[in-house]
Amino acid sequence: MKENEYRASRLLRELGVPVRYQIAKPLEQGAMTVGQISAALGRSRTTISHHLHIHRAVDVVGYETKGRNVVYRLKASLVPGLLAPGFPPAITLAEASDNVDSIPGIDPDDYVLLEFDEPTNKPPIDYANIDNVFQLSGGHTWLDGFGEIGSALWNGPGDLLLVTLSTTAGPPTVAVGDTITPDGGTITDALGNPCVSQIEITGSFGEPTGVEESRARIARTLVFALSQSSPNPFYQETEIRYAIPVKSEVSLKVYDLTGRLVRTLVQEEVGTGVHAARWDGRDEADSPVPGGVYLYRLAAGDFAGTRKVILVR
Repeated sequence: MKENEYRASRLLRELGVPVRYQIAKPLEQGAMTVGQISAALGRSRTTISHHLHIHRAVDVVGYETKGRNVVYRLKASLVPGLLAPGFPPAITLAEASDNVDSIPGIDPDDYVLLEFDEPTNKPPIDYANIDNVFQLSGGHTWLDGFGEIGSALWNGPGDLLLVTLSTTAGPPTVAVGDTITPDGGTITDALGNPCVSQIEITGSFGEPTGVEESRARIARTLVFALSQSSPNPFYQETEIRYAIPVKSEVSLKVYDLTGRLVRTLVQEEVGTGVHAARWDGRDEADSPVPGGVYLYRLAAGDFAGTRKVILVR
């Protein structure tokens, strides 16, 4: 998108969808005066004049004097497409930031800021869908070694998404220079047009100085951790991932809400690394348990953590 079109799209976005389509749309049919636009839309001349002034500031419209009248027309040949209801939202910026802790490579406070050229539907983005919604080139992933991200937060209008990264059990492989490809369905504008535009990640996470430093950073990020099971809710089987920084005696058990033991998934010494256990919704006697909310608890070294999982029957 050329610079003037980009500036125009940002200003039009700030004006809001109704203004973007109502104030400028009539000019697709030809030059009009403020009075003619006012009559066509049933809005005051003051409102029309105010927004036309903003359109002029970003080269969306031009004007000329004909006799005693001032007429306005769309100035850029591609702007009509920008205003059309079928024009999809686009990612205009994907910028990596090393944030406060300027450690070479990805660290836990690093993030990627995504900017869209108009408000979106703000769908929830989390560890379960981010790799599908924003596919990365080169087989890279947004997820850390534990299969998680820090967070993904939208601003009010839904035109900015801040994705903070996590490094539990090792950093993600997302990198500056990666191309982001939206899935073409999850992110839409107010009219339901899907976001399909690709964009390259710019900015910097800081660069590791060598292989040994990279390995050392991964080792420092590995801590005791218990992941949310996936899928959750589940019907047949769910996977529970956990991280162990030093060889430890590990206990991973499932309980019902009364505190009764339902199933022991792990009870053994486990080495350093990220591990996974599966629960198939059965008890110690290998009998199916009723649907409902269950708790799974990890105890390892001085660490203890508990999470909920929902079984659907």
